[in-house]
Amino acid sequence: MELTIVKQKRKISCLVCRSKKIKCDGSQPCQVCVKRHCPDACQYPERRPLGRPAKNSVMNKLLRHRQHSSQPSLVKEFIFENLMYTIPTATARFLMNDKSLNMHQLIDNEFSETYCAAITNLSIARLSLSPNPFVPDVKMFDLLDTFSWTMTEVVNIFTSKITSLPLFNAEEYNFIAAAVYQDMCLKFLGEPILQPLDNPLSAISTDEAVRLIECFFSVDPQSILLNKTFVLQAFWSDQADPILLSVIYGTTQYFKKLLEGKPVRLWEASDPATRNPFLDYAYFLLLQSSSEVTFVKYQAVIILGLFENIYGYPKRGMALLSLAHMMGEKLGLHDGSLFASEISGVEAELACVCYWACIRNTVRGSVDVGQVAYYIDLEKVPLPPVNIDQSLSYQMEKSSGNLRLIKSYYYLVESYYACMVVSKYTYVLMQEFPDVKYNIMYPGKQQPRHFEKSVDGLLPRLAKALQSFSTFIKAHKHTWSPFQKYCIETAYHLLDIHVVLIKPFGQAEPGQNFANSVYDIFLTSSNAASSFTQAILNNDLTGATTTSILEYQVLVVIDLVIPKVYTLIDLLKTYLEHDHHPGFPPPRGTMIAVIDTATSILSLKHQRDPWDEQAIHALKSLDQLTQSPIWSDWSSIKEARERIGSYLSGGSPMPPLSTSSLSPSAPSQASMANVTSSQQWVPDLLSLLDPYFLSSALPLDSSPSAKPDASPPQSSHALFHEFSIPSNTFSF
Repeated sequence: MELTIVKQKRKISCLVCRSKKIKCDGSQPCQVCVKRHCPDACQYPERRPLGRPAKNSVMNKLLRHRQHSSQPSLVKEFIFENLMYTIPTATARFLMNDKSLNMHQLIDNEFSETYCAAITNLSIARLSLSPNPFVPDVKMFDLLDTFSWTMTEVVNIFTSKITSLPLFNAEEYNFIAAAVYQDMCLKFLGEPILQPLDNPLSAISTDEAVRLIECFFSVDPQSILLNKTFVLQAFWSDQADPILLSVIYGTTQYFKKLLEGKPVRLWEASDPATRNPFLDYAYFLLLQSSSEVTFVKYQAVIILGLFENIYGYPKRGMALLSLAHMMGEKLGLHDGSLFASEISGVEAELACVCYWACIRNTVRGSVDVGQVAYYIDLEKVPLPPVNIDQSLSYQMEKSSGNLRLIKSYYYLVESYYACMVVSKYTYVLMQEFPDVKYNIMYPGKQQPRHFEKSVDGLLPRLAKALQSFSTFIKAHKHTWSPFQKYCIETAYHLLDIHVVLIKPFGQAEPGQNFANSVYDIFLTSSNAASSFTQAILNNDLTGATTTSILEYQVLVVIDLVIPKVYTLIDLLKTYLEHDHHPGFPPPRGTMIAVIDTATSILSLKHQRDPWDEQAIHALKSLDQLTQSPIWSDWSSIKEARERIGSYLSGGSPMPPLSTSSLSPSAPSQASMANVTSSQQWVPDLLSLLDPYFLSSALPLDSSPSAKPDASPPQSSHALFHEFSIPSNTFSF
């Protein structure tokens, strides 16, 4: 007889019986659940294998739960595992070609004897004129429109230096003197920083480090200089440069209060109480490092320099950004040789963005001190990407799943491009001015001049520079967003108007120290300037209309700029009514500059020509624009409203406001009868202007205004309608 072993099936209790620890019959539902009137709750756990699990159970579990990867995740893994963070170089490059020097020795030797002495000379000269420099108390709750404000600041400073027209909202503060006043250390990098007792990089947890990296790419606009995927890849593979990590952690520790609704202030981090160990450790690592130049170190120096320049120790910021300029030159950025090497498109874009960050600060410093680095060739390096669609760095972050949490990152990219374009062509205008004897860009060195520039032919050179700006706009504006198109075209028209209204100038005396500037050519001793400015302030030109060459010049050329003013107003109206994106911070600095310039010119035009109804229409249109909801939280508009309202209420009864485009219109015969003989201008006044400048370049054909279909009566000043003006390394 054959014996068989029958294994009895193991009974399993339902979850209810198991929790109550009572016997279960194994039915579905069991009797216990039926008696408790809860048959739906009778559930049995999933059977599991008996005995000891296999030794490779951990791996088996990972295999069972591994999801099939889609194409985007494959791209992400490939990017994360195969890309390097540093730009490879065939040979190591050292500053000053000296391997024995560290950064502290190089900076101390290079800047103490030349750069520091020059900037101290300049600051002392400025402090002697203003012993208590004005330091504005600026509160910033959001840094998204940083580049928009920088763009406006560059234009405002330059135009206020050259124009005969008083600008009320282009308030200029003495940056150099204020910076030195805030940072009283004798050396630009302060005393050598001692090695900290603890390494803050080793003390921070992984979770906190990742959180700070995410925060950095969310709040700091200078994060545009880095690629998030590169940073995370280097962090997780323990290949990140400790200097760059210290800079990211240190600046983010300061900026993270923005996420709590707290503001940051200008030079607030010059107080040791507001600083953190990461910033000091970044300086320690940088100064102890060798003079070898790497791209990652170049990025770290720029970000730290920009932070110190605005929020921390400004002297350190000046020295660091000058050091970054030297590093960029050694890397081959300035002559474009880096882009000819074997680097990826993403790395080339990051190098381009970093280069223009340095150039932007050089331009800001140059328009302030009035000294130009003529050696900079702005055509060697391409401009940064226009938008995120053309940004290879953004596309890589997107494909690797490392998108930034910053709101409206596309706005940051677009405003950065617009800022660089405006800075570039403002600098092109600056380079047309005559050289100065003491140039802080070349302290203690012979200036490398290609040719000597003088005041002779200045206006034709400026006209040619404006024409190049106009040509650039026509060639590229089809690729721009409405925001970029408005900002760049408006900046162009503002520069164009104030170049037409340029102050009288002559040959300047040779400078005595580094306080000299290219603006010394303007005639500041003329009594005409003060009388004209006072007349504008009082809204009264009586008794001041025939007293000076300056006034003749401004009132004659006002007919040349009036069409450009109407274009500015039309551009502003079109942008606010049709093109403004609610997610974009409006470029209010640029808008204020337009309202300021237009108000002064239109009030002059109407007082000279009371018959000109179009000027009053334009002023009323400006008054309506100042009532827009975008100014609800902006107090600076109050002064502009009061100026326009005061002029309109003090004048004669005005015609009804036209809703049409603000094109020049012809006066009526009745209104022409009110023109006094003192307002009949002689054509000989045209001799005050350079004939070449009046007829050189074509105007920028971008105005939405319609051309006038009628011409004003042939009074002497109306003759001016036929002329066409082009409508068209020191870092701070």
